[in-house]
Amino acid sequence: MIEILAAILVFIAVLRAARSAILMLAGIIAAGETLLISVASLRATQGLLFPKGQEQRSQTSKRLRRHEEE
Repeated sequence: MIEILAAILVFIAVLRAARSAILMLAGIIAAGETLLISVASLRATQGLLFPKGQEQRSQTSKRLRRHEEE
């Protein structure tokens, strides 16, 4: 009888530990998602998403064309 009670208590402890681990993982995922959203919105408000990349690409292609012409 005592062994069964001990097994039940151990099972409950394992379930609580698993629940804590799942909640911790969910918190880490939520924090990472918030960080990604913050970085994306910051980059969008500063205008660093596409215009700067397109300018750099066009400058690079101009340099390549000049080099090919020479």
